[in-house]
Amino acid sequence: MYDSLKDDSITKLYSGCSGFTHLLGLLRLSNTKARNGWTNKNFTELLELLHEILLEGNTLWTNHYKAKKILCLMSMEY
Repeated sequence: MYDSLKDDSITKLYSGCSGFTHLLGLLRLSNTKARNGWTNKNFTELLELLHEILLEGNTLWTNHYKAKKILCLMSMEY
């Protein structure tokens, strides 16, 4: 569990990205989901769209279920 979170905390969201890691991107998006009351379906649609928009090879999750599994590892719930 620790190794997975550690890897996600240093893996860039996409090649050349200097502002977001895999984990930071998930945390910021999940925080926005919670603050705005988005449904899981809305959040999955947003993740799918962002995955398409970002550069090829990006590491962004494409559905709420996968993202939630990482948050649960950190004992976080939204």
